[in-house]
Amino acid sequence: MPQDNELLVVTNLEKHFPIKGSDRVVHAVDNVSLDLRQGQTLSIVGESGCGKSTLARVCIRLLEPTAGTVHFLGRNLSALDQRELRAARREMQLVFQDPYASLNPRRTVAQTVMEPLAIHGVGGSKAERRERMLKLLSTVGLKPETATRYPHEFSGGQRQRIGIARAIALEPKLVVLDEPVSALDVSIQSQILNLLVELREKLHLSYLFISHDLAVVKHISDRVAVMYLGQIMESTRADALFAKPLHPYTQALLEAIPRARVGVEKHRTRLFGDVPDPSRPPAGCRFHPRCPKAMDICSREEPGERNLGPQGGPRHYVKCHLYA
Repeated sequence: MPQDNELLVVTNLEKHFPIKGSDRVVHAVDNVSLDLRQGQTLSIVGESGCGKSTLARVCIRLLEPTAGTVHFLGRNLSALDQRELRAARREMQLVFQDPYASLNPRRTVAQTVMEPLAIHGVGGSKAERRERMLKLLSTVGLKPETATRYPHEFSGGQRQRIGIARAIALEPKLVVLDEPVSALDVSIQSQILNLLVELREKLHLSYLFISHDLAVVKHISDRVAVMYLGQIMESTRADALFAKPLHPYTQALLEAIPRARVGVEKHRTRLFGDVPDPSRPPAGCRFHPRCPKAMDICSREEPGERNLGPQGGPRHYVKCHLYA
């Protein structure tokens, strides 16, 4: 059962997509369990196509799960009817990856930010909603005069600020951030990340942060879960993961982060081959065809998830035969 401070609890979650004209299915999310506590940021990281965004969308029931459960604020989302789900979605909001595609080009900033307020009946009048909208723009660092402008008049970073203002308009408890800075210039990324950290503290938000870049999540995350081919390979506190990564896949991802150290040669774990077809995942450990530390057992048996406790830090879970 979910504990009092657990906002989101995912248990044995699966999401499969049938392939048209075939009896095969894509195993986008396969037996994933995780939890997010109130006020924390949980980051899901991994290569493109590993199932991160699908997992995020199933967690807020934008996609229906194939199997497993998602409890939000102690309630099973799959058991909610449409009226109950609509009410629950007021507490769950999403910031999309592409700020150029996620805003309606025919709507002004004011219309975009005020729309969720009107849908959920927040504010007694249009004037009250407009006043709230102007406060939201100020909160995300935009001037009041931007309210009458259209998305094409803004830069990518400004558009993402508009998307964030829309997401926090209803004062949700959970905000899902799906690669929120990957489409932005590096100089703008830090500004948006700093804004997200500031809003989390000010508004008491919880984040489910999706990214392929470990360098991005390092400074925003309380906990990190590393995903590969639909499964969580390793999860623990962010400081423990960056200080002592245990899974070979996590080690390879961390070693791939560029570092400006002139004259210093560092050994890097290189991954060979391509990510396997998610409709035909390999037997045994999903990562074994590319793992530099693979053993015979890795191709035969799927490793169970193990909590290594003090060895890797508090609640350090890893799915690897090296730690059997």
